[in-house]
Amino acid sequence: MSVDYNAIVPIPGDANHPKSSGKRVFITTKKNYLPEKKYNNDTRIAIGISISETEMYPNDNYKVLFPQDFNKHVPYEKKLPEFTKIIGPYVAFLAIGQHTDLYPIMIKSFGPQNANMIMDYSMYSILSHSNVAKDFQNTMRKHLLFSDKTYSDTWLSDFFKNKMTDEQGRLFRENWIRHCKDRGITKAWLCIDGSNDDCDATEMYEAEPGHDKSGNGGPIVSYMWAVSSVDGTPITYFPYRGSRVDSVALKEMVAYLSEYGVETEGVILDRGFWNRDDIKCLTEAGLDFIMLMKGGHGFDQMIERHGSALRGEDVDHMLNTSGEYGIVDQVPIFKNSDDQLHVALLYNNIRSAKSTNALTDKVKDGVACARDNIAGNQTYTIDNSIRPYIIIQKYRGRKKDTVDVDTQELQKAVNRFGFAALAMSKPMTAQEASDIYSLRQYSESQYAIFKTQLGYDVLRVYTAESWHSKFACGFIAGILRNEFTNRCTKATIDSNEALKELSFVSMTRIREKTYIYIRLMSLKAASVLSQLGLVESDMNLIADAENDRQNKVSNHPVHKLPVREHAKRGPGRPKGSKNKRVKEKKPQAPKKRGRPKGSKNKSTLERERRKSKE
Repeated sequence: MSVDYNAIVPIPGDANHPKSSGKRVFITTKKNYLPEKKYNNDTRIAIGISISETEMYPNDNYKVLFPQDFNKHVPYEKKLPEFTKIIGPYVAFLAIGQHTDLYPIMIKSFGPQNANMIMDYSMYSILSHSNVAKDFQNTMRKHLLFSDKTYSDTWLSDFFKNKMTDEQGRLFRENWIRHCKDRGITKAWLCIDGSNDDCDATEMYEAEPGHDKSGNGGPIVSYMWAVSSVDGTPITYFPYRGSRVDSVALKEMVAYLSEYGVETEGVILDRGFWNRDDIKCLTEAGLDFIMLMKGGHGFDQMIERHGSALRGEDVDHMLNTSGEYGIVDQVPIFKNSDDQLHVALLYNNIRSAKSTNALTDKVKDGVACARDNIAGNQTYTIDNSIRPYIIIQKYRGRKKDTVDVDTQELQKAVNRFGFAALAMSKPMTAQEASDIYSLRQYSESQYAIFKTQLGYDVLRVYTAESWHSKFACGFIAGILRNEFTNRCTKATIDSNEALKELSFVSMTRIREKTYIYIRLMSLKAASVLSQLGLVESDMNLIADAENDRQNKVSNHPVHKLPVREHAKRGPGRPKGSKNKRVKEKKPQAPKKRGRPKGSKNKSTLERERRKSKE
């Protein structure tokens, strides 16, 4: 039990303590008399260390048992608001929430307290790239939040399990998809992905065996996402069982979108779904698709036929993306099968050069290190990642082993760098296929919230209720992040850099519950906020609103952007304005330069006057 040696408090009157200093002070919480032994065996709790007959250093027990006395005698322990509060991210996401109507829809669907907490958790996940609930309180304590306080991890765990219901999630999905339809989103590509991580939670009844990363065939969960084919706005989602593409789940998603007037254009999938069964499911469901191919028969066929032309950067096949080339052909996609698909082979020379340099440098370094160890009669090892490209000749006796580069295998690997292949259910150009598949970047950014930003490489929940709640939070965070990224793109600023700049926009406490805005906004932060209709002077209004909340002037739970007041007109006519007489005066044509035609100058007029007198 830690003792606070910075605090001195009086010893309670009913405490047991030594008359001298340096001994523990106890209070009796329960008296236990032992009749057979005829003495008391009381239950006691240590509350501090005595420093005199009347005073002591308190410990944590004292703070819990005597909170009022502790606060009375230790004023520095009084919890004051943070000296500096970061307000940039709060302002940006509040603006996005209002401009997209996301925040009002959340209020309507979840209620004010839950909606504010979800906004805070979304902001946390985007800023910190983590879903570890125990870090929330420490990470966000210096940020201006939507909630009244920074909640603990225990509160968050209960929030995900008990405070967000499936009915609220269903209501939010309905309200949001209606809003998307009203905004003109009538077509959507389905981007499908799933968690292929182990799920050992015994209460996760929606987890079932599938393709987990460990290869043990353990239980996993999956989810499906629909995004706008125009700007990547997330439209709706469905969590479901298992890791495979489920034709039933696909049909459910298509029917759900159709019910609200959103047409399904097709399905975009990554290489994780490249197998016969999944392609069969998609075909039987009657859905168009674009799928990133794994290396295999169809991929090899395309490289064999067209790899040289693309690697040679034939300008007849160049695409809009810098350094990218593409060509479309129809090839058998699986070995020992006549099934054919339209395939777009894409080549990126920038990606190829980076991968080539990385691998060849690693191979050369590995060979050099091994040779040095051999020369020094030391044990050598070869990294497994470069072992296929190295030839080792082992000898017995005095002759030393030799280590060389397998140039043929290394060349084969290098020749495949920079290539990607997209399988398509219907014919289209390489540019069209590339453009459609690029929509996956929107869903990838959303899934990154789960796998990277929310840390969904580990599930971190133990019940289906918590998983559904956390998924809903992630979906909302995806909407906020996507809209923020779109605004940053317009301002030609990287979104992560913009978030960093916004984290320097802050306000400082000048009195106990009074903040003022510190005018240290960078040009980049101002540029991003301007895309959201905000100016630097609005930060003063944000600080004023927070002061009202701190001082209980305003307790309304729904947050709103500040409304700028127009300056009142002073006495008199504004400078530069015209009075009534001037306004009614007929406008005259502007006088041209020089003397009007037919007029006479002063000399002529004077001469004519002299002549008339004569």
